[in-house]
Amino acid sequence: MYPEWTLILNSVLGLLGIIIGIRLTFHKLTLKKGIISSVLLIVLGELIQFVIMI
Repeated sequence: MYPEWTLILNSVLGLLGIIIGIRLTFHKLTLKKGIISSVLLIVLGELIQFVIMI
């Protein structure tokens, strides 16, 4: 069972991912910056899950 704050934080990270995708679709963000941002969000999410398991 995960703590409530991790579920909220993962939801926020997911919403940020959606916003990045929308900005990429409308050409307000370059592809390189979009990929870097998405990778950083994924790494941050994985770090959160790792910290919870410790």
